[in-house]
Amino acid sequence: MHGLEKSINTLASQETDKKVRDNAVKLLDGIIDDINSGISLWNKFLKSGKAPNETGLFGGWAGHSIERPLFDLELSARAKASEASNGGSSLDVPLVSLAYSKLEDDQTANDAAASAIAAMKGRIERIKALVNVIKTTKPKKPAAASKPKPAAKAAGSKKTSTKKTVAKKKAAPKKKAVAKKKAAAKKKSTPKKKTATKKKTATKKKVAQKKSVKKAAPKKKAAHKKKAAKKSVAKKKPAVKKKAVKKAAPKKKAAGKKKVAKKKAKKR
Repeated sequence: MHGLEKSINTLASQETDKKVRDNAVKLLDGIIDDINSGISLWNKFLKSGKAPNETGLFGGWAGHSIERPLFDLELSARAKASEASNGGSSLDVPLVSLAYSKLEDDQTANDAAASAIAAMKGRIERIKALVNVIKTTKPKKPAAASKPKPAAKAAGSKKTSTKKTVAKKKAAPKKKAVAKKKAAAKKKSTPKKKTATKKKTATKKKVAQKKSVKKAAPKKKAAHKKKAAKKSVAKKKPAVKKKAVKKAAPKKKAAGKKKVAKKKAKKR
């Protein structure tokens, strides 16, 4: 009964709905009725005089007329306990003692019936105590219930915050889509820029090469002109020397003539 007791104590201290609390009391009273019915069946078995006196018997020693009704009562009590505890009593031992188990080595059928009756009476007392807990315990009111206005404001703020979050969520996919489009456009534009820059650099190199060729060509022509001028000057200079020699020759002849004249004069 551990799961049932724990759940009922929690309900008594926290549940504020009167209908829920009254329903739990009703279910617990129904469990008590099922257990009392089981006790009456075990008493009937004892008074019938059909209980065997042997010890250590296996299942079937109580007879089908006792076993089946006890099992049906256990199913009814288990369903009520599960509803009252919101499923918390699912692992508890049976509330109505069954007649399927094997007897102990020193236990007779009458001994088993007596122990079953005693166990069920103890369970009834514990369930009555749970009913009393529900009736006498005042549940703690939640803080939000005592201040309805702030709660309403909080609800309004929550609505606005939820609207903002919804708007942000809606805007987020649009931003992502725009960012993706921009990234795609940048990726498309970057190859064009690279090709354009490559073309510009190639054209600049070609122009630079042409300019260098054009600039170098006049130097070669000037060098050729200088060489030709030097050659012409070299050719002209010897011609001048020859003319000077030819002009100097008559002077020598005149000097000779003067010397001959002088000689002739002396002779005379």
